[in-house]
Amino acid sequence: RGIVTGELMFYLAKNASVIGRFFMDKAKLKRWGRFILKRLVIYSILLVTIPLFAGYIFMEHLLLPEVKSPEAAGNMKLLSGKFELDVFYHPPQPGKPVILYSHGNAETLASIRLLLQEFISCGYGVLAYDYAGYGFSGGKASEKQVYCDVGSVYDFLTAVKKIPPQEIVVMGFSVGSGASCFIARKHPEIKALVLIAPFASAVEVMLPFALPGNRFNNRKCLQNIMLPVLIFHGDNDRIIPLRNSRKLYQTALGRKKLVVVKGAGHNDIFAFAGAGFFRELSNFTGE
Repeated sequence: RGIVTGELMFYLAKNASVIGRFFMDKAKLKRWGRFILKRLVIYSILLVTIPLFAGYIFMEHLLLPEVKSPEAAGNMKLLSGKFELDVFYHPPQPGKPVILYSHGNAETLASIRLLLQEFISCGYGVLAYDYAGYGFSGGKASEKQVYCDVGSVYDFLTAVKKIPPQEIVVMGFSVGSGASCFIARKHPEIKALVLIAPFASAVEVMLPFALPGNRFNNRKCLQNIMLPVLIFHGDNDRIIPLRNSRKLYQTALGRKKLVVVKGAGHNDIFAFAGAGFFRELSNFTGE
């Protein structure tokens, strides 16, 4: 240790004038400080913006990965723009509304058959569909196309099946909340909007705030419309945090209820909610 200390003292003595001039040169210190600060700011901005930019580019693909089915699961076809959709329709029992159901991004009509049958067994009418590019539907999925798809099936219900808007419950799970909030904004005269594990917007799944160029901005859809809104969300959801539903609940202007399903994650929310889901739905919609 003595040898090392001696060598250090010798080095400092030998270079004392150089070291002294450096530390005495305040202008040089300021320039170095500004240089380092600028680099830190630039690197920090790049560290944040590069992943965000990449996220914006691939966001639509992440949100809508186009899950396919080998065969049709619906009982009819419906045109949406240039594409033909696979659609399932079942009429309601007297006095019951029709549920217009938009599924999640990893689902198809085939994978939600049991859920649709549960709605039917409760007397509800059901209209569910595969987005363009999904299941056995043609075309390619995109945010714009999803809006076209849900608009087409809504028009089918009202114009072809003659179902009054006041007898339609618009319901969406996960990314299906985007389609549901969009059509609710266009037609606030519907009976109710039901959202299951929704997001406030696509960006707010990952961040606690929105950004310009956002996708599926559900919160914006609800800002200026007055309609009943029922929301379900699991308190253990690791895919879409519960804060998203709290934001939507705070934004909704009409009669509203937020049901927090204890222990439920994202894809198991119906299993955890059980019969309580249908009880809450029936009480809220007044059947």
